[in-house]
Formats: sequence, C-alpha cells, structure tokens
Amino acid sequence: MAKKLRLGFVLDPPEKIKCLEDTSFYIMKEASERGHEVFYIDSRHIYAQGASIRALVETVSVDFNDGFKGIESFDGFDLSRLDLLFIRKDPPFDAHYLYLTYLLEHLKSKAAILNDPVGIRNANEKLYILNFPEWIPETCVSASFPVLCSFVNKVGDVVLKPLNERGGIGITRVRRQDADQEKVISGMLSQYGTVMAQEFLPQIQEQGDMRVLVLNGEILGAYARIPPRGDFRVSVFRDGRYEKRTPGDREREIVKNLAPRLLAEGLYFVGLDLIGGLISEINVTSPAGIPEINHFAGERLEVKVVNFLEQFALSGPLRLA
Repeated sequence: MAKKLRLGFVLDPPEKIKCLEDTSFYIMKEASERGHEVFYIDSRHIYAQGASIRALVETVSVDFNDGFKGIESFDGFDLSRLDLLFIRKDPPFDAHYLYLTYLLEHLKSKAAILNDPVGIRNANEKLYILNFPEWIPETCVSASFPVLCSFVNKVGDVVLKPLNERGGIGITRVRRQDADQEKVISGMLSQYGTVMAQEFLPQIQEQGDMRVLVLNGEILGAYARIPPRGDFRVSVFRDGRYEKRTPGDREREIVKNLAPRLLAEGLYFVGLDLIGGLISEINVTSPAGIPEINHFAGERLEVKVVNFLEQFALSGPLRLA
C-alpha cells in the first residue's frame, strides 16, 4: 500500500446521499479499503478562523452494509492537515456554494485540493461550454425577453435551462409555433433571471445523452441516460433509464480538445454531457457515473480514481504531453 493518507471529502448532508448510487461513496470506500484515513466533511461546517480554514469533520468507515459509519469527530479541525481535499458537493451552485469556493481557495497553498475551487467557481456547468463553441449546439444566454424570443423564432425548437440547477430542475422546451411561447420565456426569466436557450437536439429522445467521465484529461468511462417516453429530460428522477455506451472517435476528439483547458484550470474530475456528439453541459462540481459505468462495463473505476488521488496528494497531477 502507498503511504497512508488523510483524504477529506466535502459532501452534502449524509441524509441526501444514497450510498449504492453515489460516486463519492465508491471512491471513499476504495480509499478506506486501502487503509487511508477518510474524512467526511459537511460543506455547511467549513469556516475561516484567523489564517486557517477549519471544519467539523468525522473520520468514517465506508461499506455497502452500513454506508458511512462514524469513527471519530473533530471540531475545529484545520483542513490544511489533510493530504488531499476532494470537493464533491452537489449543486445548486447557490450563494453557499460560491462562498465555499472562496473559503477553500485559501487551502490551495497548504493542501492538495480538487477540483480547484477557483476552477469550479469559474466553470458554471451550463456556461462553461461557451468556451468550446465548435463542439456545442446553437446556444444563447440572456436575461432579455426580446433576445430570447428572437432566438426561439430563429432556431425553431429550443430548450430553456436555469444556470445553477441540476437533475433537469427547471428545464423546459419551447417552440416557434407554441401559442404560449412568450408566457414560457417570461416565466423562466421571472424565476431565474438569466437563462440558457439551447437548440433542441432530437437525438435525445431515442439515444439519450452520453455522460463521459474524464479523469486528468483522459476518458475514464461512459454510459447513456435515456429519458422516459414523452419527455426529453434525462434525469432519473423522472424514471429515465441507463444504457451501456462506449466512447467513440467523436468523444475522444472532444476530450482531446478540451483537456488542456480543463487541466490548466484544475478541473481534473469532470463529467461531459453529450447529445448527438455535441456538448450540452460540463459538470465540475460532483460528476457522477461510476456505479453505472461499473455495472455496464464490469469495471471498478474507483480504483483508477483513488490511484490518481494518491499520486495527486503526494506529487501533484501528471500533465498531458
């Protein structure tokens, strides 16, 4: 075994975590089985005091029967004592999440941390795709009612998305011919302020979207998420399903082109959502998919992730040539 490490995981409250379906849980379980000291950290319990970033933390054992089992709690624990901190809190990217990244930014010179809190803050999971215009659907982001109406009338069939949600929350579809087009757009603006309008890609209804997990600039694995009949949103909260999917030349080309920027911004563990070979979102906060890919591919991707965490904690990430 490599040197015993102190590995901290910033997560949502434990009652929100479904262990058998949770990517963080699989990674923590693998780290625990290797003998590393695994710390669970509720994002709400992180604070600054003087020159240090502290938290109420709990060392945990992790297994499929008991889930997270607390071993010992430490109040006021200085997070710089960790060898590595892995930010795995789910969206929404609200004010709490924003301030969390500001706090954790102060750890960067004291402990290995990923994804980089500055990178997370700068990479809104909807807006970040605008950095790669050649790989995305036709897209408009605006708080202007006339601008969005004009875009819908130009493109004809559009998906409207809030910028800070997840799991399909708030996403709706509007078409040029819809009698309630203006009402829908106005309602989105009233609720969310600024929204993304994106060309509707019909491949979503039969093929679903492909979640591609990327680790240190390389493809880790992939699977497809198929929406339920009569819907276009792929969140399993809406009774969608998963299917096996293997990345092809298109996916490898996309990742090769995105990797230099992702690594430069400290975004080492990322989930790309692709529809018809185009990027719809780039997930940097807590990308999921390890349990699903393991199921279809007969792999244990958490092994590769923990290998990377060990190397990252001890010597930093290996850069692509």
